[in-house]
Amino acid sequence: SSGINAEYGDIDGAAVMATVLNARLNDARVGVTTSNLLTSPTLLPEGSVVFLGDMFYDKPMADLILSWCDRNKGRGEFYVGDPGRWALEQGRMECVREYEMEDEDCREFSFVKVFKLLL
Repeated sequence: SSGINAEYGDIDGAAVMATVLNARLNDARVGVTTSNLLTSPTLLPEGSVVFLGDMFYDKPMADLILSWCDRNKGRGEFYVGDPGRWALEQGRMECVREYEMEDEDCREFSFVKVFKLLL
């Protein structure tokens, strides 16, 4: 085993299955859930590192995510991977990495960025 221990949440069962298969291929331990973690009253464990990918596609979703992050303030670090949609609150984010999109099928965005959420 690689020593990687992670928890993964997605309301899309197919995405969860893909994560399970990927973890097996990479000899990683990943706990998974299809529960909506954003509406859960449970707080994250201390020292968590959270990666939120491609989730800021509209204002209601962005508000839900930021509310959940605010509830977990001080419990870890939060990173967001996003191509820069309008619902991303730039004032609360610090860009830590930028990648050029090489996929010709994705003409909507030419870059994807990784932001650290400033809580």
